[in-house]
Amino acid sequence: MSQSYVVIDGREELVEVTVLGDGKRQVTVDGKVYEVDTGGERAGVSAGARGASLLVDGRQFEVFAHRVKTSAGTRSYALTVNGVDHRASVTDPLSHLAQESDAGAGSARVEAYMPGRVVALLVAEGDTVELGQGVLVLEAMKMENEIAAEAAGVVQHFFVELGQAVEGGDPLFEVVPPESST
Repeated sequence: MSQSYVVIDGREELVEVTVLGDGKRQVTVDGKVYEVDTGGERAGVSAGARGASLLVDGRQFEVFAHRVKTSAGTRSYALTVNGVDHRASVTDPLSHLAQESDAGAGSARVEAYMPGRVVALLVAEGDTVELGQGVLVLEAMKMENEIAAEAAGVVQHFFVELGQAVEGGDPLFEVVPPESST
């Protein structure tokens, strides 16, 4: 069994995964148990090199993941699940404890997780935002993706302007704790 803290679109959960064999996993999220078939040899449900077709309690999900950043025990991903884009991070339990003890100690710089164009700024520099609140909209592959604050605080700086094209990994904005913004 492995444990990780997973944050998807600002919601954090402790996730436990037990490998059962033949592409099957038992996944526990917030105490609820799910049976997941990752497409073992019997199922034959692969969706390609960057993605997978998963059966979760009998429901099928097409999932594509692209790792965008790895740092201090945390891996960040751009996810598309059944055509809907999400931002996710996975942290091992020890790194999670270390991050909790450092919470609020510094700024959170958010980077583009794919190439695109900035089509909307939802807040202004100096505005207070909550964890998971939309800050800007990035258009990529003809889809609009709301990019959220990865920490609560004050939007200190935008590194982009409306209409600007960005590449994956380019800085978009920075959020600092409220007491740091004065």
